[in-house]
Amino acid sequence: MTFIDNSAIKVKIKHSGLKENNCLAFIKNDDLTVNVYGINNVVPGRKEGVIVFNSDKIKSIDVGSSQLKVLKIASESCLSRHLKCKDLNAECLKLLETSFLEDSTVLFEECFVDECFFNRIVNKTRFIQFNSLIVKSQLNWSKFDLRNTYFNDFDLSECSVLFDKVNFIGAHLNSIEWNENFSKMETSIATITQIKSMYDDQKNFHLADCFYSLEMNQRRIDPNLEFPKKIVSYVNWKISNYGMSYIRPIFILFYSAFIATVLDMTLQGNFELMVDSNGNFFKVIDIILNILNRCSDFIIPFSHEAFSGDNGKLFRCKQLDGIFSLLYIIWSSIIIWHIIVAVKRINRR
Repeated sequence: MTFIDNSAIKVKIKHSGLKENNCLAFIKNDDLTVNVYGINNVVPGRKEGVIVFNSDKIKSIDVGSSQLKVLKIASESCLSRHLKCKDLNAECLKLLETSFLEDSTVLFEECFVDECFFNRIVNKTRFIQFNSLIVKSQLNWSKFDLRNTYFNDFDLSECSVLFDKVNFIGAHLNSIEWNENFSKMETSIATITQIKSMYDDQKNFHLADCFYSLEMNQRRIDPNLEFPKKIVSYVNWKISNYGMSYIRPIFILFYSAFIATVLDMTLQGNFELMVDSNGNFFKVIDIILNILNRCSDFIIPFSHEAFSGDNGKLFRCKQLDGIFSLLYIIWSSIIIWHIIVAVKRINRR
């Protein structure tokens, strides 16, 4: 391992700065400025291409046009000026127990990493920017304040994501490609709520609605949720996925109207088909039209037309009159409310 332990110096490492089977470490430096460029000697399965910044105070770090196995900034490092990584290809990027002081800047641009670990980051910077950063395998961030952080072309579509005590308040989520259906995301309800709020503030209502649905799903499976609330949440999830789908409640409404119509007409005896002397059914079309006409009454059961039939009742069959009519009206009203909410969510996007 190569050590550099000088104060108030500027170190430049280019091309062959990391030799085979070697790693480079910066330790116990004060006011150190480091430039790392053109390192491309990483061989899979070997330890070369490892850079560790483990200093009490570093002015700035520039890393560019390099392929590294590990880039690690760790152990209470303090950056007073800037950290810049551009055109970096690394198997692992680690920022551990690092402080970015006031007026400092952090930039990751056109970087490709397999794993990204940020832990215990003190953020007092003017800004942190992620521009065209792709994480392929795993992103694990914990105890990281993302205020004044800008995400531009941040690709998390193929990696697993873990956010533990990460603060998204004040972050600018301009362009993040999340994993489909957020199936590989593990985080707290509070963090999901913060992300949803940030998307709402930025008028990105589509992703705000997606995180709202994710938040409600997390609350639904929360073992501490009261049973009545769990039932209500489960029903909302099944009917419209918390207002994310309007097709599902429309289908439920028509299906419910069809079942109610068939049940009502069956108990009335309206399905007894008349057969002529030649054995032909000649009232099938009339019965189908009658079913469709009655279905329209059950689709909007509280309309004037729905009660304009026999004795002004929704159900014509006496066995289904009274309490069944009331229950069906309540049920259909809930379904129609879900349709309205879903349509409003889609129209605001």
